[in-house]
Amino acid sequence: MWAEDRDISDPAVVAAIADAVGLDGAALVAAADTPALKQALVTATAEAEAAGVFGVPTFVVHTRERGPQLYWGADRLTLAAAAAGGDVSAM
Repeated sequence: MWAEDRDISDPAVVAAIADAVGLDGAALVAAADTPALKQALVTATAEAEAAGVFGVPTFVVHTRERGPQLYWGADRLTLAAAAAGGDVSAM
């Protein structure tokens, strides 16, 4: 969505993206419509809200020293990955 401005609300687009990276797009789209996965989304959304997430994409990195740290924005993925790997300067 952010890099290529593709409409990820369209199941055909999501399936094509998944297929392009070697996954079974049709199966993933079908699985996304199951009650179990829908409940997982509801649960994950509630957990994100409780953690203070305010937008997407947000990455939460849990550390012993500082607890959960939020990294908001696709441009922060490198910092989130560094923090997850133990780089305290990224926190």
